Amino acid sequence: MITRNVRYALRMVIRLAITNRAVTSKELAETECITHRFALKLLYYLKNAGILKSLRGRSGGYVLAKDPSQIRLLDIFVAVGSDITIVNCNPSCDLFNSCYAKDFWHCLNSLFKKIFEHTTIAHIMNNRCPEELRVLSLDYEESKHVPSLEK
Repeated sequence: MITRNVRYALRMVIRLAITNRAVTSKELAETECITHRFALKLLYYLKNAGILKSLRGRSGGYVLAKDPSQIRLLDIFVAVGSDITIVNCNPSCDLFNSCYAKDFWHCLNSLFKKIFEHTTIAHIMNNRCPEELRVLSLDYEESKHVPSLEK
């Protein structure tokens, strides 16, 4: 599930990428309309994961530790401790062995993991779908030319 932590951490990382300068935690909190305490918590996670670094001094604040093209959505999920599983089939479920939907949920979970692995902050900033995922997008311009999608 995409948690509140993931959404706000992603927004702060994008803000830092766009701003391209050191930004204080207070400024990030105000810009993203979250409490300073919550921003500090997320910034701590992102810094510990090597996504951000903090600069001390008068012009200090937070900056990206890597180029936006090197920061994957999956990195942000992992940094804030969020599970990327959409549906978690529990083996202790009475219907686990006879469940017809189990393989579908597994497939869906794998698909979302691939999306999060291949999508970077640079993709999001540029409103671009990663090349590896374009075939999955029904909105992709060339998809109307795929024979299996034509009516």
